[in-house]
Amino acid sequence: MAFLLVSPALGASDAVLLDAALRPQRAQIIRIDLHDSGGSGQVAYLDDKNAPQSRPAAGLAAIAPADWLAGSREPAPAGADQAGPSVAPGWIELTDGQRLVGRPAAAGGSGGGKDQVGWEHERFGTVWVDLDKVSSLRMPGADKRVAPPAAAQGADLVVLANGDRMEGFIEKFEGTGGNLVIDSGTRGGSQPRHTSVPSDEVALVLLSNPRKAPAPGMRVWLTDGSIVNLESVQSDAAKGRLTLTARSLSTGAGQGAASIELAELLALTTDSSALTSLASLPPTRQWPIGDRRRGDSVEIGPPGPLGAADIVLPGPMGVEWRLPAGSRRIAGQAVLEERSWTWGDCVVTVSVVRDGRDPVELARARVNASRPVLDFNAELPATATDDRLRISVDPGEHGPIQDRIVLRRTLILAK
Repeated sequence: MAFLLVSPALGASDAVLLDAALRPQRAQIIRIDLHDSGGSGQVAYLDDKNAPQSRPAAGLAAIAPADWLAGSREPAPAGADQAGPSVAPGWIELTDGQRLVGRPAAAGGSGGGKDQVGWEHERFGTVWVDLDKVSSLRMPGADKRVAPPAAAQGADLVVLANGDRMEGFIEKFEGTGGNLVIDSGTRGGSQPRHTSVPSDEVALVLLSNPRKAPAPGMRVWLTDGSIVNLESVQSDAAKGRLTLTARSLSTGAGQGAASIELAELLALTTDSSALTSLASLPPTRQWPIGDRRRGDSVEIGPPGPLGAADIVLPGPMGVEWRLPAGSRRIAGQAVLEERSWTWGDCVVTVSVVRDGRDPVELARARVNASRPVLDFNAELPATATDDRLRISVDPGEHGPIQDRIVLRRTLILAK
């Protein structure tokens, strides 16, 4: 059973509990004490009548912010970045999806090895990461507009602050005041060509290390953008703080535990392998519906906690995703954008398809200005390896005009 905590500011007057069937209930969180051994622990909260309650973590699927239920608000434009200055904070992202916001450790600092990257986080301290576990990093102060293309197959990609790009194999990243060393020779072909550039001149790095699925266990999302696997969460309600103990991060002496204010906690799940955002899955098939011979592809908005980004279906179309193994429930919203209420009128259908069988319909509704949101929450049939989730948008009374649907906060629960 996965347990998820999501709140823009923990302890806010409004929150939403999602039970084991992902059904919502408004509440206010008071205390969280969780341990990674079997997802044990308790969550204390006030219910909608202001009465104190307590549940074991295993009895909850999620705790979400109050606006989790406000499906008709305008979604952020797909592909939009978060508001703020054009200069981005630095971060390092690992192949399993963990991310630490901060800065490279100073070159020559204590700890780590030549095949590791040292990274400083404000709460967790200095963390050492094996290069083969790094997916990407952005240096602090890099312009958000410096966006590299996908790295070449089997090669690492370095983007310098002046826009120059280098491809090859990164052999060393010494951090602040040191150098990045890249072998730009062809693997298995020409002689190595080692190039050394000051780390301070680097803006972005993409490594070709293969991505990995999240390991079972707790994972926390912080308001600074960090995502960290955890061993435990301990609450000090009197001080309004939480102590987070990291898992699978190599840290210096006395590091690895972070004391944060409750408001710094954005999201937490006790089993990140059991809860999947639909936005994190690549569509396996998409096609236009009706008179459209060609259709635009789905658009993915900026990621949120658990990667629960908006998925925009820009017109009448069908989309399929392969369901993760063990999937047993799906919940989310199909929203007609407010800007489309004048003419938008369509039928949204959510179903599961399997080769050689008729689709199993999970939810279906006509969506327009009078009913702009379809909330769906359904148990999935026993999944096979070829099972796919299908969501289709069929034109309604006014044809394909403004039939723009956004899938919001769509989560798949497994195990």
